[in-house]
Amino acid sequence: MKILSQSLQSLVISSIAGVAIAVLPTYAQAQLRESTFAIGDNCEQLPKFGADSLRLRFNWDDNSAQQPQSFLQGIKGDRVIWERQFPWNQNEGYLNPAKTNNDCENGLIRLYSQMPFSAYTYIQTFRWQNQQLFYISSSAADPSAETVDRLIEQVVKGNDIFEEEAFGIFYPHRYIYAAKLADAIGQGHQVALQLYQQGNPQAAAQRLAKMFDLTVRLSEIVVKGSLKQPPQQWLESWQEMAVDPKNYVAALNDYGFFLQEVGDHPAAITIFRMAIRADRDRTVAYLNLADSLWAQGELTEARQNYRIYQQLMAKARWQSKIPQKVLDRLID
Repeated sequence: MKILSQSLQSLVISSIAGVAIAVLPTYAQAQLRESTFAIGDNCEQLPKFGADSLRLRFNWDDNSAQQPQSFLQGIKGDRVIWERQFPWNQNEGYLNPAKTNNDCENGLIRLYSQMPFSAYTYIQTFRWQNQQLFYISSSAADPSAETVDRLIEQVVKGNDIFEEEAFGIFYPHRYIYAAKLADAIGQGHQVALQLYQQGNPQAAAQRLAKMFDLTVRLSEIVVKGSLKQPPQQWLESWQEMAVDPKNYVAALNDYGFFLQEVGDHPAAITIFRMAIRADRDRTVAYLNLADSLWAQGELTEARQNYRIYQQLMAKARWQSKIPQKVLDRLID
């Protein structure tokens, strides 16, 4: 699979750099198009059957609903002495002449066809035998999507490999968006809760903060980075990327709770205030904020937040679930 990954990477990079073999025309310019280019260096061992070299040819008609066609040509001098069409399986992926690459191995030829404005690539394998091309198999790969998912997976596990992986994300707008960031936060939140349930709030806080940091770093590939530092940077980045608050407020509140559990009340207070700023109706955040303020001796502000918490609980008809400590502390 090393050859596969190298070819995919080469295909994406060359497409971005503008070294594509052809430019697809607009509808108004529709006409029969053709492009040719030399076959990959590692394909020189293929039988040439009297030719000096091999090359690929594509043709397509912009007015036609039919897919483009691809051919293997044998070249002798400046003449084409034979040509064979690749039996591209149209049911297993679109052939995009503007962004196609190839490689060879053990008599097999792979064509990698990348979709416009995407790293998603269809791969079809053919055997060159007895002067004929035979379809073998199809597959697909998306290295940019795989890179983003791998980053999230590694952070879930507690690793940090962003610097090594970041340059593998091409066409980032297609892969780094609100729903993907929400999914990353959700995964980080889930593993953090597991760590807390195992009796390790410190590790829970660290793991969640690492995931929050990753979402910011990913976002910075798409939008201009914030001048602020964590934790304010987290919220600003999520808002910039239009992540729905319901997808991060609970995680943010629990992160503050983990800090509270290890006695870091100043940091927890900052986080609870951020959670409330993102969602004014986050009832438990007022309770948590009040608890940390009380622990810091800021009794007046603590009581203010206990009262808001009490009012929200009453509005939801959950008065019976209000902890006794809240009622005791509201007595001046």
